[in-house]
Amino acid sequence: MVAEAPRFPGLAKTFYDAGPASILPVIAEAVNRALQKHELADNGCEPLRLATDFITVLRGQSQMYCLLHPDFIPDQNIIAEWVSEAVDILLNQVSLP
Repeated sequence: MVAEAPRFPGLAKTFYDAGPASILPVIAEAVNRALQKHELADNGCEPLRLATDFITVLRGQSQMYCLLHPDFIPDQNIIAEWVSEAVDILLNQVSLP
């Protein structure tokens, strides 16, 4: 999709809106619920910003590795490591109560 985005910008936007952008409100709502339950301390960061940061971190290493190693297929343990690392980074952005 990335390679074809300049030729098919409408399709690229539809793909982004239906995929990557659609998960942000879901994660933001989970962050918001954690704030309301006092599972996370409110340090003034907007839940949508935290969700965006989380996805950016999660996608960064895993996507780069997979793009540069096209035959690599991550197993559940590697995926769990990537998610755990992203969660740790997210939690470092907010103070735990």
